[in-house]
Amino acid sequence: MCRLLEWYVPALGAGCPRAGKPYNPVLGEVFACSWPASEGRAELRFLAEQVCHHPPVSALCVSCREPEMSLQATVGCRAQYVNSVSVSLTGEATLFLPAVGETYTLNYPALYARSLLSDGWVELGGQVKISCQQTGYTASATFHTKPLSDEGEAHRVTGEVRAPDGQLVMRLTGHWDKQIQLLGQLQGDEPCTVQCAGGGARRWLRPPAAQAPHESRRVWAAVTAALRDGQTDTADAEKHAVEEAQRQRAGQGHTPRHFYQHEQSWVFREPTA
Repeated sequence: MCRLLEWYVPALGAGCPRAGKPYNPVLGEVFACSWPASEGRAELRFLAEQVCHHPPVSALCVSCREPEMSLQATVGCRAQYVNSVSVSLTGEATLFLPAVGETYTLNYPALYARSLLSDGWVELGGQVKISCQQTGYTASATFHTKPLSDEGEAHRVTGEVRAPDGQLVMRLTGHWDKQIQLLGQLQGDEPCTVQCAGGGARRWLRPPAAQAPHESRRVWAAVTAALRDGQTDTADAEKHAVEEAQRQRAGQGHTPRHFYQHEQSWVFREPTA
């Protein structure tokens, strides 16, 4: 559990988007990539699919064969516009560790886009919780938003891990965009500093020509090309064509390719590891 919290906080920070308007994923859109094995690191495979558009819901799966593990997640979002943009992320992620027979459940923080009319920036807010039914251990991390008074620090995070009996096992403090400090609460534990900033491993994608028409690089290829050439009218027309095709799929009753729905979550159709 301590290792999982140590990984999850920097991972959320690394995935925090820039303050800009991305493409809105369309129904049935798929993005797949991998991180090849190198320098003692196992190969990871990633696949995400837009399984619903109203409301927007993405399902994803990350898998590793050796050591055997997989993470599946359902991510929905609800946006509100009050002085800034706040996005609540719904759903949860589940980490499977078959070798030790443990399953971990994780939820997500909220996203806040600030100062959109000037130098836009994004921060995380709220509390995330991690639990393991098999061991009874729990963890939490609170992402503190910067006060509107402009006093105080940005991107501050605190967290803890507790044993099944409630005993405090580890504390976490720091800034999710820079570094965090971990301090075990057992006698003899030494503090540990984890760097959050820095580039990650380079991912690998198939060339657009080798991708299927429903994969992201192919779906948005014409829009991206028009934007790079400064042809905004052409980009708008191509974007409209993509969205119109989505409306037709929705009207015909779309079935996701890689995931099926189970209660409130979406599950990968094939074994992930």
